[in-house]
Amino acid sequence: MCRYASNLLQTEETSMKGIDLNIPRRGMVLSEAKINFFLSKLYEENLIGTEDYVIAKKILNEKRRT
Repeated sequence: MCRYASNLLQTEETSMKGIDLNIPRRGMVLSEAKINFFLSKLYEENLIGTEDYVIAKKILNEKRRT
């Protein structure tokens, strides 16, 4: 099933037949980038504090390593 993103913040992963891999389609943003984008926007708009921002970034970095 393929969908085309209407904006840059949408992502779609397509499974390859016979191979158990999910590969992001060209020109689309990974979910990790979406999380970073929204986290920075929340921080810029003062909806989250510095401590919350730092904690969230640390959690993302730990998750990325595993």
